[in-house]
Amino acid sequence: MTRIWSEGESIRVESDRAGLPVRFFWHGRRQVQQIVQRWQVDSDWWLSEGRVWRDYFAAITTDGLLIVFYYDHLSSEWRLARIYD
Repeated sequence: MTRIWSEGESIRVESDRAGLPVRFFWHGRRQVQQIVQRWQVDSDWWLSEGRVWRDYFAAITTDGLLIVFYYDHLSSEWRLARIYD
């Protein structure tokens, strides 16, 4: 079952020395096995409101989930966007 959060669900993320996510906490501790894709979105930066500035990661966890999560630079928060099981 795929779970999608349109606004993202707040999560805590731990990163390595290079700043790459290695684990996150959502219904317990989850270990990132592999980051399979990384991209950045920076849109509507010319507007006073409505800017989106995020670093996205698609990753596989050690327990077999494919997840998409992101760091929101404007709110300084990590958020879970999708889980594919």
